[in-house]
Amino acid sequence: MSHKLRNTLVLGILLLIVIIGGYFSNRKDAQKLSVKQKSFNSTVKMLEDLQRDNPDMKDEKSIVAALDKMKKEARENNKFILLNDNPTHTFEYLVLLCDKFCPEITFDFQLRGSGNINEVQYSRYELSGIAHINSLFKLTTQLEKQNPLYTIESLIISQEAEGYTDTIDFNLTIQSHFYNQGTEYKESDLKIMEFPKIKYNPFYSRIHGPKESVDELKFINLDDAVLIGLNPEKIFVRDEQGIVHILYIGDKVAYGYLSSINWDKQYANFKINKIGIFQNKKLYIEKE
Repeated sequence: MSHKLRNTLVLGILLLIVIIGGYFSNRKDAQKLSVKQKSFNSTVKMLEDLQRDNPDMKDEKSIVAALDKMKKEARENNKFILLNDNPTHTFEYLVLLCDKFCPEITFDFQLRGSGNINEVQYSRYELSGIAHINSLFKLTTQLEKQNPLYTIESLIISQEAEGYTDTIDFNLTIQSHFYNQGTEYKESDLKIMEFPKIKYNPFYSRIHGPKESVDELKFINLDDAVLIGLNPEKIFVRDEQGIVHILYIGDKVAYGYLSSINWDKQYANFKINKIGIFQNKKLYIEKE
């Protein structure tokens, strides 16, 4: 066999190998492309379905704003451990809470100790002073509800003054918690929250002996009054000075109000509260 023929055969075989290899390679690539095309088409269809069901997803700004809002709400509704703390930091934080929610409260402030538990450090502080009972309630509530982790370790309250005063003495111990992977607190993170007030002072009995009130005695006193006339809508009452007062249902009298009028039995019924609970008091028409 001549060299020319042999070279031709070798080149022909190599060409055939290249053609067959290229065929199988292209076929394999085509299969991969087909799989990727199907996946792409499926993703496009899923995206179209999502956009159809959620029109807002087409607006990129709306999506980003919604995510930012979710992050903000998550931060606002979760407690976090502080990055660091010292007496000045905690005192400034307490002053901030008082200025915002209970400016009338006054207290002395002292550091009572520090330590660590499982790499989390803490500092213990004592607050003592005087405050309106609702002011102290606001302060303790804010300490519990705001994001920085401050725990109330003890609270001692007492009332020395007698009478209808809502001012109390208090001793409050709180504890801050912080570690090197905590969160730095900023004043802008302060949450504005409103809470219900305490309806009555728990230091004095809600049922008590009769007590006179200057404010109540500005109204007609039924103990010295006489019912001289009535109709289904109003009554006529004469006080000890001889002045006639016209009262409608709901009108104020000393320690109470006119509750109802009984036209058939000719009397007026009042709700009177002199001892902490309301009692009924009836005035009948005085017959000459």
